Amino acid sequence: MRDLLWGTKNQRITAMATVQMLNQRIKDMNLLWNRDPRTGIIDYQDWMQAGEQLDLAIRDHCIFNSDARYYDVEDFLYERIQNRCYPASWKVEWGRYQERCALNYEIHPRPFRSPQSEVQRAALSRRAHWSALPPQLRRQTGFRQPPQIVRPNRRQPTTRVDRIEKWDDLMRPIR
Repeated sequence: MRDLLWGTKNQRITAMATVQMLNQRIKDMNLLWNRDPRTGIIDYQDWMQAGEQLDLAIRDHCIFNSDARYYDVEDFLYERIQNRCYPASWKVEWGRYQERCALNYEIHPRPFRSPQSEVQRAALSRRAHWSALPPQLRRQTGFRQPPQIVRPNRRQPTTRVDRIEKWDDLMRPIR
């Protein structure tokens, strides 16, 4: 099952053929014991699909720094293991995922390793303020400009004397 999840395309095809042979032996045993022929069959298509999604999850981690797809695959396989009583050792492991991501970095280095891009990535972090971004990057990110605080020319009245002065200014006749 590891080859179905983590292997290359050729390894997945070989593992799929192995599981198909195993399924055929299970069907033969079911016929021998007069059971339903589908009892105990391993559904390898789910693991093939999960392996393809894990490849995309590694790509997403390397390009977008997102692990969301990995968690989707993990949940999907957890449900399959629980519903079909597969061994718990067939689950996806976070450590193996991290190893594959690190290996992928070595094979395909990130396109934004330049110092300028590192600064831009730091500016895009949640802690960075929008105004710290250069104008062209503001447009690229799709961030909207935060509302501007409009400051009046004259200070706001805070004491009674200030309020009276404001009232006097308003009530002066225009000449």
